[in-house]
Amino acid sequence: MSNPTQDDFNCIYDPDLFNINELDILLHESLKQTRELLNAEAGSVYLKEDDKLSFNVFQNDTFSYEDIYKQFYVLKEIKLPITEDEKYLAVDALNSGEIIIIDDVYDSKDYDFLGVKEFDKKFDYKTHSIITAPLIHPINNESVGVIQILNKKTDDEYVVFDEKDKSLLAMFCSFVALSVVKAQKDLIKFKKLNNKLKEANSNLKKNKNSL
Repeated sequence: MSNPTQDDFNCIYDPDLFNINELDILLHESLKQTRELLNAEAGSVYLKEDDKLSFNVFQNDTFSYEDIYKQFYVLKEIKLPITEDEKYLAVDALNSGEIIIIDDVYDSKDYDFLGVKEFDKKFDYKTHSIITAPLIHPINNESVGVIQILNKKTDDEYVVFDEKDKSLLAMFCSFVALSVVKAQKDLIKFKKLNNKLKEANSNLKKNKNSL
């Protein structure tokens, strides 16, 4: 399998991702571009929060908007303990700092994938293969989350992820991690500013009432 070229990467990656301040929008756009990069029909993003991985975004091209909303509503409370890397693929990728490829979810002996199998049964879906990558900041080497991509397709046929996919994903995830950290910092700044404005508004009302 050939190695990825610069053209492979440039034709997909949008530098404007780094300028998106809204974290939710950034995650959706990043996941969408990652799936396009790997020709995959589904995926999800988890972000690290203290000692857990929290579910944030879910996409699936075969689902209706209603089904995606229903699934997001079910998954949004999921928090995976980062101490349980033997149980969860996403946690294993986060802790090991490695990209992990599963060719066949139903034939895997490394993880039970009970959640995936329950999901497939509930929505009459079939998860075939998964590639899972940690989002590692390229400067401070901090892991900020995990991205999971499902079901690569070529000519409408499901195929397994390969080493080229792994190399492309490794490059792309570095940019996503940078963008996520920036958006998180911008969100913190916005919350601090908003609190200051609320405090100033409250003080203004008190001063008016005292006149």
